[in-house]
Amino acid sequence: MERDCDVAIVGGGGAGLAAALTAAAHGSRVLLFDAAAKLGGATALSGGVLYAAGTRVQQQRGIHDDTPEKMFAYCMILNQYKLDADMVLRLCRDAADALHWLMDLGVSFPPENLYAAGLDGVLRGHRAKGMGAEIVQRLEGHLGNHDRIDVARRSRVTGLAPSGEGWKLDVDGATISAAAVILTTGGFGANRALLHHLYPDAMHYPDWGRYIGPAENVGDGLKLAQFHGAAVTGFNRGALLLTPNFSADFEPYTPPWLALVDREGQRFIDETLDYSVMAGAVLERPGHECFAVFDEDARLRARQHVKSADAKRIYPYASWSGEKLEEMAERGTVYRADTLEGLSCKLGMRPGALAVLAAQVNRDVDAGGRDTRCLKSAEHLAPIRRAPFYAARMRPAVVGTTHTGLRTDTVGRVIGEDGSAIPGLYAAGEIVGNILGDRYVGGGNSLSNSFVFGRLAGESASSFARKLE
Repeated sequence: MERDCDVAIVGGGGAGLAAALTAAAHGSRVLLFDAAAKLGGATALSGGVLYAAGTRVQQQRGIHDDTPEKMFAYCMILNQYKLDADMVLRLCRDAADALHWLMDLGVSFPPENLYAAGLDGVLRGHRAKGMGAEIVQRLEGHLGNHDRIDVARRSRVTGLAPSGEGWKLDVDGATISAAAVILTTGGFGANRALLHHLYPDAMHYPDWGRYIGPAENVGDGLKLAQFHGAAVTGFNRGALLLTPNFSADFEPYTPPWLALVDREGQRFIDETLDYSVMAGAVLERPGHECFAVFDEDARLRARQHVKSADAKRIYPYASWSGEKLEEMAERGTVYRADTLEGLSCKLGMRPGALAVLAAQVNRDVDAGGRDTRCLKSAEHLAPIRRAPFYAARMRPAVVGTTHTGLRTDTVGRVIGEDGSAIPGLYAAGEIVGNILGDRYVGGGNSLSNSFVFGRLAGESASSFARKLE
């Protein structure tokens, strides 16, 4: 049977580009559709970090004892073993190969860019020299090396239906035939209705909510697959970021000198911890929110950019400069009071709550900086002494990625609600729901997922197409 292509790919982000190059390398004729004017999706907007263990880059830094199995244990423990173990193990074992594949295609991952992206202190975050934009540029450049790949931008696939042993796709009024289809349409963060339905934790405060990914990520791939009986898994999972809602600036980190307290005035976390767990901890507190408390001295010292302790990384805190905080206090967005009792009342706490908090923090500072409650490092433990006193309301409302999605197996086949693979239908990247959990592992987890399973789906779809021939 003559078809328009062997493999049709819906979505031109990192997973889609990896799938296209891999399917073409295995001899398939590929049509790649993307709804945006430019390829790249969320990958192009990202910091260009891949999370991987046992890599050549790690070896260049003298790290020879990290393994995929150690990475697997960390990923599963952090997510309380709620993920599909076989999928996560495949991700961990193939992540290094995906990184090396990108390096062989010309993407630069300098050893000095390697950093501890997770909470366990292991250097697994591999940052591309030119971040996500460089990765996409290199991949898009290699599309031209294959006369078997055609790309259609500004082309949204609106229909998908089985046709004989293959599939037909509706694209802007035209019908395209393919032996196999790979869905790589990303998440659904730009679709507020789907967020309410599939990721309700992201919508506790819809007036504060925003999505930092592409506007094209509306979950259309999910709908296309569900129409044909695909199973959706990973309900209410994703990566949220805390925000004071001062502006639309992208700020994944909160300043380490803050004291984060719940509605009862209790500190509940080491404020230097990674964003991968911070929002989840706040979601467990009363009202799904917390307050960042500090004094006048802390406000005066606050800077927009802060170096890490080893001076190798710069953390941007655009919302947390002294000038910005003064502006927010004048507007009433930041609470300010001359006494801790007055500030407690403004926040709806019992009057003595913040006085107790300050007394404990100040005792720890005076005793040498040992945080007796949450064990935060001494360099970040700031006293709360000098009036006026401040508090900023913090809520987990910024959607970074969505992790609810299609169930697939370890070679990228979409699994139906009956537990069997849907013939000729594959998926990879953020659209998949049984790999990334409600605790984001660390910087690079999402890109590793996209490239590992994008390549696997490309190979599997190509093999399926050859068998039909």
